[in-house]
Amino acid sequence: ILAATPRIFGGSSTIRTAGLLFSLPDFFFRIGQRIYELDPRGQASLLGLKRLFHDSLIHWDGTEKFPRIQQPALIIEGFRDALFPASSYQGVADLLPHGEMVQIRASKHQVTLERPKAVLRAVQRFIAPEAAFKPAWRSENDEVESIRLLAKRPWIARYEGDLPPELLLPRVTLTHLLAHTVRHFGKRPCLQFGKSHLTYAQVGDEALRLARALAEWGVVEGDRVFFALPHTPQLVIALYAVTHLGAIAALADPADGAERLAAQANQTGATHLIVPETLAELAHSLAEQTDIGRILFTSEMDYGGERKRPSDNPLNLPVGGMRWPALLEGVSAEPFLPAATSEATAVLLFTGADAVALTHANLVAAAVQLGSWLTPLPQGTGSVLSGVPFASAYGLTLGVNTAVFRAAEIILTEDTAVESLLETIKKESPTLFLGTPFLYKSFIWRQGLKSFMPPEPPLFLSSGAPLAVEVEEAFQRLTRARILELYGLTETGYAAMATPVMRDRTGSVGLPLPNTAVRVTHPDTGETLPFDHPGVLWLRGPQLAPGYWRDGAIAPLAEGGWLNTGDLAEMDDDGYFRILGRLPAWGDEAVRRWGVFPRDIAETIFEMPGVRDTAVTVQNGQFTARIVKQAPDQPPTAADILAFCRKHLPYADIPLQVEFVDGLDYGRLEKAIRFQR
Repeated sequence: ILAATPRIFGGSSTIRTAGLLFSLPDFFFRIGQRIYELDPRGQASLLGLKRLFHDSLIHWDGTEKFPRIQQPALIIEGFRDALFPASSYQGVADLLPHGEMVQIRASKHQVTLERPKAVLRAVQRFIAPEAAFKPAWRSENDEVESIRLLAKRPWIARYEGDLPPELLLPRVTLTHLLAHTVRHFGKRPCLQFGKSHLTYAQVGDEALRLARALAEWGVVEGDRVFFALPHTPQLVIALYAVTHLGAIAALADPADGAERLAAQANQTGATHLIVPETLAELAHSLAEQTDIGRILFTSEMDYGGERKRPSDNPLNLPVGGMRWPALLEGVSAEPFLPAATSEATAVLLFTGADAVALTHANLVAAAVQLGSWLTPLPQGTGSVLSGVPFASAYGLTLGVNTAVFRAAEIILTEDTAVESLLETIKKESPTLFLGTPFLYKSFIWRQGLKSFMPPEPPLFLSSGAPLAVEVEEAFQRLTRARILELYGLTETGYAAMATPVMRDRTGSVGLPLPNTAVRVTHPDTGETLPFDHPGVLWLRGPQLAPGYWRDGAIAPLAEGGWLNTGDLAEMDDDGYFRILGRLPAWGDEAVRRWGVFPRDIAETIFEMPGVRDTAVTVQNGQFTARIVKQAPDQPPTAADILAFCRKHLPYADIPLQVEFVDGLDYGRLEKAIRFQR
């Protein structure tokens, strides 16, 4: 209101005083900023306020534009203002042909914070005047609303602390997510890469510089920029720079190989590539097989890492190639408005043959949901180490965006081998570690595992596949640390369910996150099922992606707002969920008639001494167990496995066949099991 109506309040003493203050040289504002930031409420930029005053406040006049607005408008004002007299803003409603002024008593200029329920009632009456809206004294109170919500979502009774069932999720872009943390925690470390550290303020500046440089290089809104980067500072900086421009970051795992990466680049129609110079041959191959015309090469040395490429083997830049430092040379970090909106596609993530298109709003919602759940990561503290690629929804949401939301430090390591990860855990003592069941199986077979645990072990997160009870219990016994199991999908930005931090429910993936609706239906009839009945798991929430990227358009993935996950699950009477298997398993007679799932058998076999890993499949009513031996002095035979199963399993659950394999290739996030003979 103040910025829009300078003619009304322009003569006030407050404005005259502000005009004198903001006429001082910038030197005084820089000194004042340091004093101002000593106050915890000092969060604004004084120089920014000066520019706002001179560039906008005293120039733009809404008195000419407001009368042209023909849509109905609601103006909500507080009862009084601490700075301006009431006469300076009470005439705003008269400027709007269809304006309606509502005054909220017992409030000042922060009326939405001081009287939120009164503001909400005013908005509800304004947008739905014809509805049968009850007066406030007859409206259902919070307790009644909570009881109704509890009947639909019984799991909210198990939430920890004061976590609400519905969070206020901001409809903002990734740019705003980073900018908010930069504004409040700019001096906090953001990225650790080897011996190099970048603060949030430095990362924010680098993202703005890169966004300007990419715009000059030809990246425009809607372009797809293909990422084939390991865990380096450039990945995080480029993510926020590309999405700031309204372009789309297509994140791929460089370990997937040239053939798969070329297929993904063609699938997205990417025209730009960001890749480390150590993968120059891969970059040349992609440029030949795709529409990629410009390549940005990064180096470990760009932000203080250790060089891997020998100095006597310099990079030969192809046509359209550019080094990271050269592109950023001389580019300003001056802020500019983002081109994207919250509903625009921000990221493409690959799952199987599909590329999931996640919007800014999806990613921010997932970060806030998981960030609010993870109480061991208070705002402005802690650190996160990821053993999963940032090219996955799990790694991107928890390893990057949730860390940014909580202003935590992101520990970057390119080497995700078991030994390297354990050494990093020991040295850096992260607050959170992102892992998969495959990693934790590898950890428990490592001799001296406890010696790698710091005095305060991290909270270990697990997702990507069900975590075997034997693995969870063995890990806890060996390390005295907990594994928190999560459940999510690429289509939900990996925010769906999580185990409460202070409560343990072995074998469960936990409770649905706030703002998330869940139902379990019968695979054949679609009927919603009660507690303890296995069925198809459906999800709905603000983190749900609008669809898949196909031929430059979004193909919807939800049915009436609900996503069929393709997973079989059951909920107990406390609201905890268990993942039983995939939907195709339901087509087998053994599963349909007896309720026996492959996981039931695999969990039992894994308890047998000498079994390092196992996977069970079912076909035509018969179970097949594939076993990875631990290779002790007397490895188990097929007869030993079957004898163990006869002793511990019902007759119908005993595998018909036992096969020994060298390893189980779970893929990067264990979505599909392929067997290596």
